Amino acid sequence: LGSGAYTHFTSPIRRYADVVVHRQLLAAIAQQKEQRAAVGEAFEQAAVERMAQHMNERNHAARRAQKDAMVLFQVYYFNTHECEADAVLYTVQEDRLLVHVPKFALKAKVLLRDRDGALLVGVDSVDVDCTAQTVVLGAPVNKKLCLFDHVTVRLSGRIRRTHRPEMHAEIVAFERPADAAREAPVQRSEIVHAVWDQPQAEK
Repeated sequence: LGSGAYTHFTSPIRRYADVVVHRQLLAAIAQQKEQRAAVGEAFEQAAVERMAQHMNERNHAARRAQKDAMVLFQVYYFNTHECEADAVLYTVQEDRLLVHVPKFALKAKVLLRDRDGALLVGVDSVDVDCTAQTVVLGAPVNKKLCLFDHVTVRLSGRIRRTHRPEMHAEIVAFERPADAAREAPVQRSEIVHAVWDQPQAEK
């Protein structure tokens, strides 16, 4: 960088926010040493606020784009690699369960009812308690699920021309798969490469 010292904000190579901080510091130091002409004026507060707002918006947009891109890769992956995997319950909502699938490091929703109110989980009744974060399943399961309980889910990807591509998860067993402990995690890079290497006709 050619600088004798730099701040805890790290070197101003990666982020524009770091560049702004360094310019402000250099301007402040130059003002104290009466060398303002060498480095230029410091940014006014209003200008810094505008830049900070813009940088935050761009940062959030980049994170959303990264997340959406990963979800899209997952949908295409599970469209051709439908499978069953261990899942951990982490949120109970009125009409769905939210689960984390450790093997693929992803989150998925499991609908309990369809739009008409019909049950989708193979039981005759479902009693949901969002406050206690529990769900009591009727026959033939007759089981109470709590946070961090394990279930087995089937993962698939749905790609339709009239709808946004989406992940689909359904419970196939209300217990942990027997081989869950031996399952090797699948890295995100493996999912990306698997989709990227698919023949164009399959995408």
